[in-house]
Parts: sequence; C-alpha cells; structure tokens
Amino acid sequence: MNANSRIIDVNDMTINNYLKFDKLILTFYAPWCGPCKALLAVYNELAETFHDVYILKINIDRSPSLTTQYQVESVPTLLYFKGGKQIKRYENIVTFNTLKQLLNQTDVVTHE
Repeated sequence: MNANSRIIDVNDMTINNYLKFDKLILTFYAPWCGPCKALLAVYNELAETFHDVYILKINIDRSPSLTTQYQVESVPTLLYFKGGKQIKRYENIVTFNTLKQLLNQTDVVTHE
C-alpha cells in the first residue's frame, strides 16, 4: 500500500469505515487555512515513514458534526489514537519530528 492511500479524506458518513485502525491520526482542517496546507508535507512524510499509521483528514466546513463531536475549536487540530483511545491532541501546527517521537514512544509503551 502506498503512503498516499493511508492519507484519506473522510466526512460524517465515511469516518466509521476507518476507526478500526490501530494507529490513527484525525486531522481537522479547512481549505482556507494556511497552516493546514503546510501540514500536508508533514503528513506525507509521516505516511512514508510509518506504514501502519492512517491519517484521516476532516474538512471542518463539510463535517460540522465531527468538528463538534471532537470539540475542535481551531484548525489545524490533530488527534492521535492508538488502539481506539485518544493519546494526544495538538492544536496548531506540529512538526514531523514531534509526531515521529510520539509514534515511537507509544510503540515502546504498548509493547512492554
């Protein structure tokens, strides 16, 4: 599976098809958000590095119920889930190295 196939646009109707994945990043964005656009390169690098991580992109303008459900008040907002549990929340831009460290740490914790 190529990296781009693990970066998926979802909405209120399709998100449930993907919540079963063990490592999941929900990223809330808006097309008019500059920092959101900058994060696309981070997500591409992440998907190329971590083959077991799925990144679900949620457009806040098209998915208001998900935005409310996950209590998103600003974009970009990123939520990391491991085994169905929310592990971390970032509001604003985040670096590849920060996410890499998070993913590596949660792997160590969950395999002990």
